[in-house]
Amino acid sequence: MSHPVHDLDPVTLIDQQCSTSMRDGDPLRVLHCIHALHGGGAERQLKLLASASHSAAVQSAIFCVEPGDASTLNVPIYQAKKKGKYDLSVYSALMDAITAFQPDVIHAWLPASMTIPAMVAARRRGIPCIYSYRNAMRFHRPLSLPEYAVATFCSQQIISNNPIAQSIAAYRLLFRAKSGVTIPNAVMVDPVFTKTSLTDGENGPANLLFVGRLTKQKNIDCLLRALAMLPPELNWRQTICGVGEDEGALRKLAGELHLTDKVNFCGYRHDVYALMQQSDILILPSWWEGMPNVLLEGLAIGLPCIASDIAATRSLLNEECCTFFDPASPLELSDAIETLLRNRDRVVQQVAAGRNVVSKYSIEKLVERYAELYRGLVTGRKDPTGLQLMSS
Repeated sequence: MSHPVHDLDPVTLIDQQCSTSMRDGDPLRVLHCIHALHGGGAERQLKLLASASHSAAVQSAIFCVEPGDASTLNVPIYQAKKKGKYDLSVYSALMDAITAFQPDVIHAWLPASMTIPAMVAARRRGIPCIYSYRNAMRFHRPLSLPEYAVATFCSQQIISNNPIAQSIAAYRLLFRAKSGVTIPNAVMVDPVFTKTSLTDGENGPANLLFVGRLTKQKNIDCLLRALAMLPPELNWRQTICGVGEDEGALRKLAGELHLTDKVNFCGYRHDVYALMQQSDILILPSWWEGMPNVLLEGLAIGLPCIASDIAATRSLLNEECCTFFDPASPLELSDAIETLLRNRDRVVQQVAAGRNVVSKYSIEKLVERYAELYRGLVTGRKDPTGLQLMSS
């Protein structure tokens, strides 16, 4: 059963009955705040968590600007009538949503244009607030410093999905000050997308796949340079799935490297799992990541993976299920691709090991951990489960 999307107006309350929060026997109520419900890993994780949270006696609702296709979600969704990225009316709309839903906890996800008003609103209403680290945290955007300041004064706890060690010192300090907890993402891929066979290389090119934003962080220029170094006798095609500000420069680089006929920029795709199922190797060359969901999703589907040797990937995977390379070395990446293209036994071993790893990241564990944190926050007990480090 899906819930309607409520349009919010700064001067009109949402037409939804309010109830007294945290009555005996009632579920704990959590309002999740995020800009959009379409896009990358954070958005998918939120939808998984919100949809399954009822199993842990948590009632979720979502406040956002862009709900996308939210028809399958079984939680109330409040949509702000926000026009521009920094439209200040989002704050008034958020206050209306709080009045309507009466949350016990507010969870601020991303980006800063959403987390800042969410944390300020929580502080003003006296509602415990959680602030999420969804990446290696650093002051690299215009709102990073204001967001950090607001989190310092308005949030009660931090939950990170990635190793805090890879964030800069200021964010590590804030994490400790707020009794930060690391909870890895969950992986849930419909078994219908599981690969049932591996390409033998005799029936056409091997399909290489990248999925992610086309930005400097993802280091796609390294991937293109690595592809240009592959021996000419190898038969392959590379699909680059995603959009971003670097797309033009990357297309130009592909042309300069004479890869235009072998590299396909396919833009944003809604059928990423089907695309993975049709691929043979997943490559993630990022300089840094939060928790790289795409790798775990690829492993769940049955894809061998090549990933940059960084803290975020090492915290999840090992050499049995993934081939690592130095993200500063296109030659190392080229060698890793060639090794998997030529070594079918290695591919089979990686696929088997990868499925074992993925089994540790269930949606049930994710929901249980978040529910305990939410309850601990409401009752004044931070980190009630003692989950200060990633664990299975």
